[in-house]
Amino acid sequence: MKKIQKLPMKPMVLSAYLCAAVASISGIALTSIYLNSAAEIKRAKADLIEKEKVKTDEYAKTVQQSLSLIYQNIRTIALLPDVRNVDRNGTNVSEGGKQTIQQIYNNLGSNVDVSEVYILPASFDPDKIDQFTNEKEAPTLKYDELIVGGASNGVAEDAGIVKQPELEDDEYRLIVQQIAYFKKNYPKADMINGLNVPVISGQTVMTCDNSVFNKTLVEKDRQGLLFSVPYYDPSGAFKGVVSAIIRTDVIEKYLPEANLALTNPTYRSVVSTLDPALAAVSGNWVAKGQPDPTLDYSYAAKIDMPDPQADWYLWRGLPTDALDKSDRVQALVSSSHTSLGIVSALGLGLIILIWFVARYYLVPANSIAEALIGISEGRLEVDPPKYQRSDIVGRLASTVATFRETSLAQRASQEREEQNRRKAEADRLADQARAEADAAERMRIATSGLADGLKRLASGDLSFQLTEQFAADFEGLRNDFNMLIELTGMTRSSLRSPSTTFP
Repeated sequence: MKKIQKLPMKPMVLSAYLCAAVASISGIALTSIYLNSAAEIKRAKADLIEKEKVKTDEYAKTVQQSLSLIYQNIRTIALLPDVRNVDRNGTNVSEGGKQTIQQIYNNLGSNVDVSEVYILPASFDPDKIDQFTNEKEAPTLKYDELIVGGASNGVAEDAGIVKQPELEDDEYRLIVQQIAYFKKNYPKADMINGLNVPVISGQTVMTCDNSVFNKTLVEKDRQGLLFSVPYYDPSGAFKGVVSAIIRTDVIEKYLPEANLALTNPTYRSVVSTLDPALAAVSGNWVAKGQPDPTLDYSYAAKIDMPDPQADWYLWRGLPTDALDKSDRVQALVSSSHTSLGIVSALGLGLIILIWFVARYYLVPANSIAEALIGISEGRLEVDPPKYQRSDIVGRLASTVATFRETSLAQRASQEREEQNRRKAEADRLADQARAEADAAERMRIATSGLADGLKRLASGDLSFQLTEQFAADFEGLRNDFNMLIELTGMTRSSLRSPSTTFP
C-alpha cells in the first residue's frame, strides 16, 4: 500500500495568503470596475435624459404650433369687421366676409384638421327658442363643410355605414360656460393687451364630428377639444365667442410616439398616446401635468398658449427600463460585464493556479527539501516522500531516495569499520592486559622467589638455588642471585678448611 505523505502546512498557508491577496485585489478591481461602470452608466443616462428632454421640447413645439394655428386663425376671425358687426343670425355678413371666414376655416381644416368653427353671440342659450328661426338657438355662423360625411359637405357616404346623430349638447354647454367666463373677466376689449387675445378651453367633450365615429362606433373617436376666443363690437363691448373644435384623435397625430400626452390639470383634460402599462403607472402624474418620480425619465413641457385659466403641458415619460435598453447603456453594461467577467476569471484562474502550484509543486518540493535536509543532518530513519511522477518533482524525489540509500550504505560501511576498529582495539587491549598480567605474575614470582632466597640466605642457608624461571627482565637477577649463593657457599667452605691460605 502506498504510503500517504502528510502534507506540510507552510506551502499551503503561503498559498492561502496568496489566494487571499489575489481575492482582495480582484475584489478591489471588481469594485472599481463596478463603481466606474455605474458612474459611466449614470452619466450616459443623464445624457440620454437631456436628449429626451430636448426631444420632448421639440414635440411640444410641434403641438404648440398646431394649437397656435387654431388660436391665431380664430383670433383673426374674431377681429374681422364683419364679425364685430355681425347680428344675431349673421344676416348682415358681407359676401367678402363670408369668403374670408370660409377661407380661414379651410386653412384650419387643411393644416390642423379642425372639425368646426362657430361664431356665437354673448346671449347664446341652446335651451331657448330663436325668434328668428323658431328653433332652439344655434351658432350665429357655423362652418363644418370639411367634416367627412357632414351634413353640408356634399361627399357621398360610404356604403354600409349608418350615419349617427350629430350631438352638439356637450359643445354648447361648454361654450355657455366659456361665454360666462369672458363676460365676467373680459367684458371690454380694452382689457386685452393688443393681439394677446385670451383663449380658453375645457374638458374633452363629445363633438358633432362623427366622420370617424360613424365607421368605428367607438366613443373616443368623436371626443374633442374646444377652443374659444372673445370678439367685441366696434364700441369694445364683449359680443360673443369664436370657437374651434378639433377631435382628440387628430391631436394624437401630433404626438409622434407612445408615452406622450397633452394635458391640462385645470381642465382635467388629457389627450394621450400613453402606453397602457405606463398610463397605469403614471396616469395620476399625467393628469397633474407633473413628472412621475418613479420613472427614470419623465418631463412635462409647458405649451405656450395665452390661456388665462389654465396651463397646457406636453407630458412625456419612458418606461422604467427604456434607458437601460438604450444602445449606449447596453454597450456600457456589456463592457462592464465583460470587464467584470475577465477580472473575475483572471482572479479565479490565478487562485486555482496558485493552489495547483502549491498543491502539486510547492508541497512536494517542500517535503523533498525537508527530507534532503534531514538526510544531510543524518536523519536517515524516515523514508523520503515518494511521488510517482515523470516531472521534475518525481525526478527530485527519486534522486533524494537514491541519496538516502547511498547515505544509508555509507553509514552501514562506517559502522562496520567502526565495529572492526573497536574489535581490533579490544583485542589489542586484551593482549596487552594478558601481557601485563603475565609480566606482573613473573614479577610476583621473581620478587617472591628473591624474597624467599634472601630470607633463606639471611638464615644462613646457602644450599638452595632459585630454580623457577623469572620474567625475562628479572632472569639476570635470578642468575646473579644464584651465583651469589654459590660464591657465598664456596667462601664459607674455604674459611672452614685448614689448608686454606690467605695471602
